[in-house]
Amino acid sequence: MPHAVKAPNPRLASGELGMTTLNLTLPNSIQRHLHEMSDREGVPIEQFIASAVAEKISAITATDYLSTRASRADSAAFQVILDRVPDRDPLPGDHPSQQSPRW
Repeated sequence: MPHAVKAPNPRLASGELGMTTLNLTLPNSIQRHLHEMSDREGVPIEQFIASAVAEKISAITATDYLSTRASRADSAAFQVILDRVPDRDPLPGDHPSQQSPRW
């Protein structure tokens, strides 16, 4: 069942945010989860969707940025820096076997 969603536009010349209405068709299971999650978060569905889309855009943008930066890396220069690090035992509590699991 289509659900109309207002999505923010870039700022207008007046400095206000514009809005666009999208007709969104979702599988029933996703729409059910959408209702549950937005209720749990205490926000309207439209706000939940806009926030989720903004998070996804941010994640993709960050990944693209980091990939671009990584492609410009100089492995030889990095190795020179690593070679300057003294070879010593880990500090107490820094040994991998002493760390708690990450889950």
